[in-house]
Amino acid sequence: MSSKNSKTIEQEIQLLLDEGEGYKIEFKERLANLDKEMVAFSNASGGTIYLGIKDDNTIVGFNLTNKIHSQIINIGKNCDPAITPRVEKLKNNIVSVYVPSGDMKPYRCSSGFYIRVGPNSEKLKTTEIIDLVLSAHSGLFDETINSKCKFPDDFSEKAFLDFCDRANITPPENPLSTLRNLSLAEVQENQVHLTNAAVLLFSNNPKSFFRHSEITCVRFKGTDRVDVIDRKDFSDTLFENLDNAVSFVKRNTRVEYKIDSLKRKEFYEYDESVIREAILNAIVHRNYLDRQMNIQVNIFDDRIEIVNPGGLVKGMTIDDLGTLSVHRNPIISDIFFRAGLIEKIGSGIRRIRDIIKSQGGKMPEFKSTETYFQIVIRSLLSEKGTSEAQVGHKLGTSEAQVQMTPVILSIVKLCSESPKSSREIKNALGHKKLSGYDRKILSQLVKDGYLSYTIPEKPRSSQQKYMITEKGKKVLETWHPDTT
Repeated sequence: MSSKNSKTIEQEIQLLLDEGEGYKIEFKERLANLDKEMVAFSNASGGTIYLGIKDDNTIVGFNLTNKIHSQIINIGKNCDPAITPRVEKLKNNIVSVYVPSGDMKPYRCSSGFYIRVGPNSEKLKTTEIIDLVLSAHSGLFDETINSKCKFPDDFSEKAFLDFCDRANITPPENPLSTLRNLSLAEVQENQVHLTNAAVLLFSNNPKSFFRHSEITCVRFKGTDRVDVIDRKDFSDTLFENLDNAVSFVKRNTRVEYKIDSLKRKEFYEYDESVIREAILNAIVHRNYLDRQMNIQVNIFDDRIEIVNPGGLVKGMTIDDLGTLSVHRNPIISDIFFRAGLIEKIGSGIRRIRDIIKSQGGKMPEFKSTETYFQIVIRSLLSEKGTSEAQVGHKLGTSEAQVQMTPVILSIVKLCSESPKSSREIKNALGHKKLSGYDRKILSQLVKDGYLSYTIPEKPRSSQQKYMITEKGKKVLETWHPDTT
């Protein structure tokens, strides 16, 4: 092996560790439960199991002998139907076990039927097994090759680098290796072909390929769809559409100011994290095969309605929201998960409910038909008799009372786990970049003594991190998110 090839392999392994586990990548130390991972990948879109790497991305190595090689092959043969993996020894004693998507779904091992959901292998219920049988021969939209989009002509390096920044991935010299690892591209006859997911996420002009991928945002006057005050159609990448739609909502909804103990307090009509989660849910779960309808964000005086094409995935009901995770677009979901915008697969709706409950607001309303899914979020400022405690959760301290929104509390809680850099805080908040408002919050939390610098003598150091203080810990002790 030449030194050049060795260096290339080392770079690819480092890139793999940077990317971490995902929809098509699984790390394992040993062979335990290897059959479970095999059938999960076979029942989904295929993927690679890397032996000799711990869940925390630490390389521990794996000794691949002829006997172990045969054992891995036999594990695949003992699945039903049989699975034929491709086993290869890599540098640093890492072993890759590639498992293709199966042609005879569903596959099972001795402990049952499994399928890949985001970075996890989850056991299938009876109804889900039936649905898998019925849909086994219909390809997923987001993993389908798009023959019209040309690489690199139609590829946006800027959008790709933005994703790498969000996902804390060191930008590779050539994006192709990352695109292939994340099932965003294939190479056929020396030609690079992007998938539909890659087109929506990283093309220069997604609208030219999928006009219906737009998000239409409208601010109506009053509570009916009659008079339009403001309207925008966003047709950029999925990440840009999310950020732009959230910004549209922010500038078209109210914020109230109250003076208490000589301090101005802000009360927002809608918590930004709730709106971001709801729009993100629409982007990730919409039916992109439906070309008749865009995602719609409709703002009224008393509510916001967010509608996406495609009802709930077959087998799911409204009661399953927040507890069951089934993905119509698993690759798109995986990319948003890696970008830190999906905290845990399937938890978005539950998080929306928890935040609204902590603010004393009305629970969101859901409606699902065969053609669309809708979430309705009620304004926190439109209810008669809404008290200050209902609008924002107020925490008592020995000094003047301090208004803590869920976003601010989440920052304090995040820094209580371990010191965090501004970049880590940005990713946890799901923001493209720290806004002036975010930086103001961090500065104020330090000034008020809830957080402190790890390098106090150099506040603007590039290595600066924020850590919780005793005062901050007391604030968290008094916060009860399940009460108002």
